[in-house]
Amino acid sequence: LKEAIPGNHIAHLPNSAAIEKFIEEGLPRSDRKQIVLAHLQLTDGGRILFNKKNGEKDESKGRLYNDVFHDVFRVTFQPSPIVALRIENTMTKLGLVPGQFTAAHMRARYPAGSGPLGRSTIGETSKQLSSYDKEGSWPFQKLKKKAAEIATNAINCAYELNPGAPVYFASDSHETVQYIIEESLFANSSMGFPVVGVVSTTEPLHLDTPNRENTTCRDYYAAFEESWIMGLSSCASYGMGGYGRFANLISSNVTCANRH
Repeated sequence: LKEAIPGNHIAHLPNSAAIEKFIEEGLPRSDRKQIVLAHLQLTDGGRILFNKKNGEKDESKGRLYNDVFHDVFRVTFQPSPIVALRIENTMTKLGLVPGQFTAAHMRARYPAGSGPLGRSTIGETSKQLSSYDKEGSWPFQKLKKKAAEIATNAINCAYELNPGAPVYFASDSHETVQYIIEESLFANSSMGFPVVGVVSTTEPLHLDTPNRENTTCRDYYAAFEESWIMGLSSCASYGMGGYGRFANLISSNVTCANRH
């Protein structure tokens, strides 16, 4: 990039401390050139820095990160026409109305050794867990009982947020979604509230998959469709990782949420 754009400056911000310093002080006066690339990745999405920058120590006061994220996101981003059509068609097919359903998300392939589906449960190394996360082939059949327990708990937690409302269930394990929609107790309409989801025969692609050169933009449509639909829910229940939390942040009611 430096060779392609001579004279410009590329800022490498390796950690949160460097990011905070950059936000507060900018580049050194002697080195102030145009920044053409910045990659910021924080587990909290920048919430702590945002609140600190706005002088808020008490998150119960003022329009803080959680309050403004939805507005900023919706003003800045919108789905491409083809993804927007997919979202509309899927919601129509599942009988979902924006703001009138609850979302439940289960992160199965999260590469945390201490999680409910981590090393102690799977009996795999951290390297293998990371491989499941980014490359797929998550061993659903081996973990079916535990996955079913976690998914069921996620749906029950979602129900508690808005009793009687339809629950949209999503997961990075397509086999878990298929189990919930087609085999579990929630497949029975007599449960009193509908549980719906997109049943797929293929595992969702991770945005950091190492084989991106063999994929197309179309291969990632499902991930954006799923997160956007969850963002249209009235309430959300999410577990490990930040994916479900992100969907809650872009919803219109960030306070209606729980962790399952």
